Amino acid sequence: MRLLGFPLSQRFRPAEDKEAIRRKLGLQGGITTGLLVGGGEGMGRLFKVACAINEATLPIQLLAVAGRNRSLRNRLESLNWNIPHKVYGFVDNMDQLMQASDFIITKAGPGTICEAMAVGLPILLIDFVPGQEEGNVEFVERQGVGVFAPSPSEAVRVLKRWLSHPQEIQDIRQRAPGLVKVEASLDIVAAAVEVVYNRQNKREKQEKGEKDAVPLGVNSR
Repeated sequence: MRLLGFPLSQRFRPAEDKEAIRRKLGLQGGITTGLLVGGGEGMGRLFKVACAINEATLPIQLLAVAGRNRSLRNRLESLNWNIPHKVYGFVDNMDQLMQASDFIITKAGPGTICEAMAVGLPILLIDFVPGQEEGNVEFVERQGVGVFAPSPSEAVRVLKRWLSHPQEIQDIRQRAPGLVKVEASLDIVAAAVEVVYNRQNKREKQEKGEKDAVPLGVNSR
């Protein structure tokens, strides 16, 4: 068994110029930006957390990704917003949205967690699938790259702490990328090619009736 890491797109890297990416995406510059993601289907407590953040009037810009959940997107767009925001449906530029953000609020899906760590985002987990994703919550907290908030009010409390202590965000931003294998997808491909090659080579030897050579000087008894 070989542990090679979670396969990630090479696009998920720390931003070289966060403000430039924000301008490219038509976002407000010079403001702390949070990314709220509920997965491709817009699952989890996303709407309640969005409402809590909005009601608290936190000094942030919020990017809310509803995924394919049209009902959720409509509810988010109809919200009486008090803070700068932008609502998205399903997106194919999650890497850019992450690079434009200072932290991410999401459920405990392994893909999103690894992508966020590769970019260097502090992770605020607001939901998880029992059994399937509980270990992901433990991993994030154990590695010191994020926390779990069991309620919208707790999520707001964590965000207030991060905003009051920006060094905490900065520390996670510097530490998180080193905890994931950004080249894992290439390693997986290389390992797969190696397995196929070895099997093919072994099959050809068997077909020819050959045996593995014994190095000179080695007693084969």
